[in-house]
Amino acid sequence: MLVFRFPWEDAVVSLAGTMTQRPEVAARERIGRCWALIKAGRCLEARALLSGLAEDTPRLPAARRMLASGLQGQGDLDSAEAEMRAAIRLDRSDPALLTGLGEILFAKGAWNEAERTLRGALALNRFFAGATVTLTRLLLAMGRPAEALQVTTPLALRPDAPAAVLEAQVCALRALGKPEDALVVAARARRVAGAESRL
Repeated sequence: MLVFRFPWEDAVVSLAGTMTQRPEVAARERIGRCWALIKAGRCLEARALLSGLAEDTPRLPAARRMLASGLQGQGDLDSAEAEMRAAIRLDRSDPALLTGLGEILFAKGAWNEAERTLRGALALNRFFAGATVTLTRLLLAMGRPAEALQVTTPLALRPDAPAAVLEAQVCALRALGKPEDALVVAARARRVAGAESRL
């Protein structure tokens, strides 16, 4: 199978030149360079680049979220948490940002705060898949499978439920000792996953 690998290091160099030549759109270009730096694994440089941007810069919350994800992937959970909280201060209406913070807190072992944060994401959008899956995993880790099943149900009942949510529900059903129900949902999850892979 051929795998396309985008030359992120080349993009970093190219965008650096663009920033120099077009100062009138420096903020937008800085965001673009930041995305390339993160993809290239150069999160500390990306963090320094974002620090000088005004809070009303378009796409800044999304850039901070991506930076937090990159830092989390590198194992720097404290910095990842700080970046995600900075993103949330800029946009408190995006469930993806609260979900990202919940994932980081889960990884850090701050499970109670992670639960509150993830429930906050679902309060913004009860069908948000990322928060549904992460909260289900968290509740299962906390030994609360009945609540985990309740979390998956609203989205799993929808005909457009993503495979990840159905797979999370399978885990909850198995934890509750319901293998027959789990098999039914697992079969549906496989069908949905196959359809998603063809998109």
